Amino acid sequence: MIFVLAHRGAAQKVRENTIAAFEEARLAGADGVELDVRASADGQLVVHHDPVLPSGEAIAELPRTALPGWIPTLDEALDACDGMLVNIEVKNVPIEAGYDPAGRLGVAAAAVAASRHMADLAILSCFDLATLDAARAAHPDIPTGWLTLGGYDQHQALDAVTRRGHPLLHPQDAGITPDLVEAAHAAGVRVVAWTINASERVRELESMGVDGLITDDVRLARSVL
Repeated sequence: MIFVLAHRGAAQKVRENTIAAFEEARLAGADGVELDVRASADGQLVVHHDPVLPSGEAIAELPRTALPGWIPTLDEALDACDGMLVNIEVKNVPIEAGYDPAGRLGVAAAAVAASRHMADLAILSCFDLATLDAARAAHPDIPTGWLTLGGYDQHQALDAVTRRGHPLLHPQDAGITPDLVEAAHAAGVRVVAWTINASERVRELESMGVDGLITDDVRLARSVL
């Protein structure tokens, strides 16, 4: 059965990636949430999508104590999502401040999930495949999924995750086709689609057999499914 993840929490009425957004996701009937994790200058794992604050200051250059109070730590976010599925997107890409080619942020995020015994409730995703490789090597019990843009060759992506032992592929909506889902399932790989906000597309993806979808509108997805 397809699972529904609230994109950065259910953030239509509250600030995204906050405790309030995760609580709203639960109330809206989501199976879980998708959230973004970064590292502050002092190595704290915090939940925020953009590399910079609204002020323009880079999160990677500020200690945790200098960040706004509405930014939760990963541990605080996981507390709020207790019992729900959590897709932890590791924000570690070369074009952003704080990029670490060794992927230590992914390893640290996976370690937090592993310490909470979340093998059945966590997914670690990232656009940087090397980061996923490092996390998978350190904590193979935590499922990992490669995030890909719609214009990428998704069958090539599927071959990459299969060879590297990642159990999920997270393609952008535009890259998902019935033959991709069929090929992924034949390879033992689950497919999670992002970001789906149209009811007809939800129906199409369900008919294809997609395993999960990330949406900004949990109630719409639930009404369709």
